[in-house]
Amino acid sequence: MIFRKAIKIAVFAGVAMFLSNCFVPFILLDEVHDERKDVSSSILISILKPAQNPVDPKISQLGILNMSVLANSLRLKESKPKKINLDRFQLDSLGSLKLCDTMLQTLNGSVYLKSLKIPLLNQKSMDSSNFTDTLNRLCEQNHLDGIFIIQKFESQYVFNKNESNRHYNSYYRNSYQSQSNSLKIKIEVKGSIYSFKEKKFVKSYSLTKSFVAYTRKPLKEIQSFDFKENSMTKACHILGKDFASQLSPIWITVKRPYFTNGNSPLFKADRMLKNNQWDSAMVIWKKMSEDSSEVAKKYCYFNLALYYETRDNMDLSLEYVRKAKDCNLDKAKSYEKILLIRKEEIEKLKMQMN
Repeated sequence: MIFRKAIKIAVFAGVAMFLSNCFVPFILLDEVHDERKDVSSSILISILKPAQNPVDPKISQLGILNMSVLANSLRLKESKPKKINLDRFQLDSLGSLKLCDTMLQTLNGSVYLKSLKIPLLNQKSMDSSNFTDTLNRLCEQNHLDGIFIIQKFESQYVFNKNESNRHYNSYYRNSYQSQSNSLKIKIEVKGSIYSFKEKKFVKSYSLTKSFVAYTRKPLKEIQSFDFKENSMTKACHILGKDFASQLSPIWITVKRPYFTNGNSPLFKADRMLKNNQWDSAMVIWKKMSEDSSEVAKKYCYFNLALYYETRDNMDLSLEYVRKAKDCNLDKAKSYEKILLIRKEEIEKLKMQMN
C-alpha cells in the first residue's frame, strides 16, 4: 500500500515538473517580447531632399507639357497594321498622364518651384518651324519662366509564372519564400527644359526604372488590361515623384526609430512626441541624459540626436548619436551613417536654395 502511494506521488511530481518545464519558457518569451516592444518605437518625420539635377533657380514658374501622348499617336498612325499594339500605346498614354499629374502635385509642394499643367498640343504645333514660337507663346500667356517637356514615355512588360520571391514579416522579424506570378514593368522617360529667358533648351533629363508586381492571381488575369493599367498607375506615381526630385528639392516622409519605456519618464516624453510637442520631450530627454542610469542615458542620447535632426542641427545630432554609440547602442551605428548623409544633403540644399 505504501509502495503504491509512493509511486503515485512520484508520478504526480514528475508530471508537475514536466508541465512547469513546458510552460515557463512561453511565459519568459512573452515577457521578453513585451519588453522589446515597449523599449523601441518609430515615428514619421518630414525632411527636405536636395534636387539631383536642379532647375536654374531663376525658373520659379515651370509649365509641364506632355508631348509623349502626341508622339505615341503619331507612331501609331505610322505603324503597319500587323505591328500595332493598341494596349501598349494606350497604357503609355495613361502612364505619361499619371506621371505628369504626380510631378505637378509634387513640385507644387516643393520649396521654390511652382508648376502648371499645359493642355496637350496638336500635330501642327510640333513642327520644328513653329515649335519654338509655340513654346514662347505658352510661356508668355501663362506667365512661365520655362517649360518641362516630356518627349518620350515607353514601357515594356514581362510576365513570369510561379516565380520564387522572398517576403519579410516585420512582426516576427523573419523572412519566408513563396511562389507567385509577377508582372515586371520597365519604364523609360526622357524630357528637357525650355527656358523662356534664353529662348532655348537648357537641360535634358532621363530616367529608366523597373517595377515588379507579385500576385497570387492566375497568369491570364495579370495579362489583362485592367491589371496592367493598375500596376502602371502605381508605378508612375512613384516615378513622378522620382522625376520631380531631380528638378527641385522636395519634402519626403521617412521613418525614424526612437526609444521609450512604460515605466520611466521616457513614456511621458513619448506621449508628448505623439502630440508633436518635440521641445517638451527634448527637455525630459536632456534631463534624463544627465542624471539617469546608463541604459536610460543611451536611449536619451539617441532621442536627442533625432530631435536635433528634425531641427537640421546636424552637428549636435551627430554629437549625441556618437555618445549613444559609445554606450554600445546598436542602432546608433546605422543612424550615424544616415546623419552623415543628411549633413551632406543639407550642404547641397544651402547651395541650391541660394
